[in-house]
Amino acid sequence: MRRIERARSRAALGLFAVVTTAILSTAVTASADEGVITGFFRGSEMAATGVGSTCFDEPGRRLAYKAVTGVTASVSGGYDFSNTGHHYAGDTQIAFYTTFDPDNPTANRVGWAGVDSTYDNGALQLQAGTEYTMVVQALNCGGAANQRGEWAFTYRGPGALAGPMIYDLPGYGTGSITSNDPTFISPACGISRYDSYGPLNVPETGEYRYSDASVHYDLDVEVYIYLGSFDANNPDENFFTLVDDGATLTLEEGVDYFLVTAPWGCGTTVFGNYQYTLLGPSGDFMITEGVSGAWANLDTLGQGQFMEVYPDINLLFAAWFTWDTTQPGAGAMANVGDPNHRWLTAQGGYAGDTATLDITLTRGGLFDDPTEAPNEPDPVGTMTLQFQSCNEALLSYDLGGGLARSFTINKLANDNNATCDMLRTQFKVPVPE
Repeated sequence: MRRIERARSRAALGLFAVVTTAILSTAVTASADEGVITGFFRGSEMAATGVGSTCFDEPGRRLAYKAVTGVTASVSGGYDFSNTGHHYAGDTQIAFYTTFDPDNPTANRVGWAGVDSTYDNGALQLQAGTEYTMVVQALNCGGAANQRGEWAFTYRGPGALAGPMIYDLPGYGTGSITSNDPTFISPACGISRYDSYGPLNVPETGEYRYSDASVHYDLDVEVYIYLGSFDANNPDENFFTLVDDGATLTLEEGVDYFLVTAPWGCGTTVFGNYQYTLLGPSGDFMITEGVSGAWANLDTLGQGQFMEVYPDINLLFAAWFTWDTTQPGAGAMANVGDPNHRWLTAQGGYAGDTATLDITLTRGGLFDDPTEAPNEPDPVGTMTLQFQSCNEALLSYDLGGGLARSFTINKLANDNNATCDMLRTQFKVPVPE
């Protein structure tokens, strides 16, 4: 996490307004950590009543949610959250629990943040060494509310949060406007102080989401985007676009972008810390339920893998239909199938493009016989799946006894590749520095 200095003074009223302006430019500051929490709702999530806010006309309405376990804070203290996703998608809310019961979503709740931020309601007090369940919930009320789409939050706190879907906030998205910063003539509103970053390159051509988080904290900013270079003495040259609050941009791989951050409405006496996100596809393949289906090594057809991805619990299950390493003895018989058939199962978690699975073998059952329960599966090895695309992956296995190899597998039916690609690019992660 990039550490910043932040001042969180608020404008006072009446006679104190001038004093407060001076404090904002010279305030005693405290260091903070910042990060991004991001993901998307697929439309098939489980539902619960509101983890924070509820629908005004239907408080008992059940809303889609994503629960992430194992979230920790490196330092105890208050953490502020800003909902940056509502600038480009439906409203969401986030809550932290020591344990989460979807049938009683207010029990064991540490705190929650709503449509804008927790700034006005007080920070969430998190303790180092405690594992929390983080629940993100769609808050789209109305007749036929759409509960599908991306969501994102940023946070600030005395330490870093760690867990699935939590990323560092890149350096270009955090900083401050001070009285020492240079000025330029903004293409939009006149003379202004600014902070700049560049060049920035996106990992692939596609849609990117800009969202201002600091409008909920210290400073409302707008960001000027330039192509190739930025010259403060000629600010109209190479000017691409201006983004404010939230925007969807089409950015191209291989282009140098320069980001110039200035206070909203310009000016030379408006100071504070800023925070914003630029989220987009990662440029790398990411496992989704779009890879579910039948796969095989095209060099050894007649055997293969059937995979199923469970995104809500971050689990990939695979059944490997294969054969023994040698032919059975003469006269070996099977009432159903072939005596040489082997069926291995594997399951485990995944991150990015890679799944790491434990292989097991189940014994002791009989065909279509409920009275002969199979034994508990025995661990027999490991398998790693690294996906290159929606229809190609590298399978590496180790079954012990010298049985270890890697080979390429391909998807046998490509009818859902469009869905797979859509799900992959719908992951909106921070653009790296």
